[in-house]
Amino acid sequence: MSRKAIKVTARTLGVLALITGLAYGLYTHRPQPRDIKKEIFKGVTYERIAFKSPRPMVAHIVTVNIRDSQVRFFTTPPTPGLKYPYKAEPVSDFLHKNKLQLAINADFFKPYWGEGPWNYYPHKDDPVFSRGLSIHQGQVITRAESHRPSIYFSQDGQVSFNPTFKPYDAISGESVFLQGGKWAINEPDPSYWRSSIQPRNCVGLSKDGKSLMIVVIDGRQPGYSEGATVKELATIAAAHGAGT
Repeated sequence: MSRKAIKVTARTLGVLALITGLAYGLYTHRPQPRDIKKEIFKGVTYERIAFKSPRPMVAHIVTVNIRDSQVRFFTTPPTPGLKYPYKAEPVSDFLHKNKLQLAINADFFKPYWGEGPWNYYPHKDDPVFSRGLSIHQGQVITRAESHRPSIYFSQDGQVSFNPTFKPYDAISGESVFLQGGKWAINEPDPSYWRSSIQPRNCVGLSKDGKSLMIVVIDGRQPGYSEGATVKELATIAAAHGAGT
């Protein structure tokens, strides 16, 4: 290799190292956003709070007035002809494709593994199934695992964890951690999943049953938002009016 080629290679590596260093610096020194609270759609209020203690966390709290006659809910439809009923997709794709105003992740899914940036499942459009009950427009897509709680939606916008109406849609989660606005899990030795610092989200109902609450906590972003335990998520949800 000529000396000129070596110099060009060295410059290229130097530029790549500089770009990588800048990207890492921005990633680890990203400033937290300012707190805001505003109505983003009719009947929907959004609040963002940046916490510095017990670690950097950014929480997003959405309150939906389920008494508003225009509020409706939508769950992921199945895709026929697959090994499993759903196609994996980013939440943003789901939101835009279905022309929705808000969207979040719901239940855990399978198959799943993550062994580095090149060995993981699912990729976009890979088939998966939800681990808890899922209902889409009156059709049961995945049957419930007994220990996984579900939240149910009627066709006219009612929401309940214990419905007296015929469920039109339903999604599931890992556990119910609030009852009457208080911590509801009795375990002397919390599981790793509940006690570890992770990105989190949850849905719940206000104590008066008039509002659906959605709380999302960003995670795995050093200095910006590192995540929360389930109990910390519960504390934030309860502080903003969630009962269950």
